[in-house]
Amino acid sequence: MQPSASYMQRWTPLVGERAAKVIWKSEIMSSAYVVAALVLAVAASFGFAVSIPLGVVLAVTGAGCLVLRLRERMRIAQALTDYFGTPITWQHIPVLRPNAFSRACAQEGWAPKQSATPPTRGESVAG
Repeated sequence: MQPSASYMQRWTPLVGERAAKVIWKSEIMSSAYVVAALVLAVAASFGFAVSIPLGVVLAVTGAGCLVLRLRERMRIAQALTDYFGTPITWQHIPVLRPNAFSRACAQEGWAPKQSATPPTRGESVAG
């Protein structure tokens, strides 16, 4: 499953191709983790009524889903750090909507880092 062409056209200029794919995957996975955590929380409340060990298992599994969501945010932060060349933590990821993200980048002064071109054969690195 790949992101649509329109999605990539919208995000690639903002964050680069790699980060756009990471964000796309993360949006899907994060949504699934949050829904699963909520369902498991409700199930755990009924599970405790039936059996304490069942409730504990459901509650721990729901908490695990939230941890997995946090890991997705960390992946986005790393991809953005790689693209912009400035450290971005999972707590400081701007809203992942193109217009809001563009405004946040302008406010933070984030611009894509310039990729260094390796010297061609025969060129000296020291100059």
